[in-house]
Amino acid sequence: MPFEFKIKRKIIFNQPGVTRLSQEEVIEKLEQYFQKKLKLPVRKEKNTITCYSNKSLLYYEYKSVFTIEKNKNLTVWYEYSLIPVFKITVIMILFAAFFSKFSVNSLLIFSGAFIVIFFAFNILHINSVLKNQLIDIFLPESKNMEEKLTDEQREWISNPMKCPACGEEISDYNFICPECGISINKKNKHKKTNLSGFYQTKFKYKYKPSK
Repeated sequence: MPFEFKIKRKIIFNQPGVTRLSQEEVIEKLEQYFQKKLKLPVRKEKNTITCYSNKSLLYYEYKSVFTIEKNKNLTVWYEYSLIPVFKITVIMILFAAFFSKFSVNSLLIFSGAFIVIFFAFNILHINSVLKNQLIDIFLPESKNMEEKLTDEQREWISNPMKCPACGEEISDYNFICPECGISINKKNKHKKTNLSGFYQTKFKYKYKPSK
């Protein structure tokens, strides 16, 4: 049995436009994306697509396998082989051993640190690439929307003290933005029973004459 070293992850799609696709349509979308858009060699089986990509940190080629599970939602399992990472790691350590003047202890420390860092970066990078590819296939509109957001808009969304739509400053007592009028989701905030700081809280009111 050949030695295998794989990482396996999954992503679940529950959007109506995706869940309506049949398993055959999902496989066809995967095949067209990798074969026609990315120009990668593809092998198609019953519910699996296998392809080879070089979108890694050092542009080495690795195998990725996508397996489809279709029930109420669409689940795509994606796994990728780390054998190329293992081979590169061995080569780098041997290179350091032959051409460096490190002591044995220093070489062992370097090797251990290099293995951990190199493997971690490759796993994070490849996982991000494959996940983004699946989002690009099945939810291209969400990716396009994210790319159109400015840094300022992303800061508004991540800051709970700013309106995510217009960036106006808000407090824990604002359920509607005083500037643009958008409803602000406060589901995850506990109800405040201590009102000792109520009079120090700043409210902003904006008068809008009726037509």
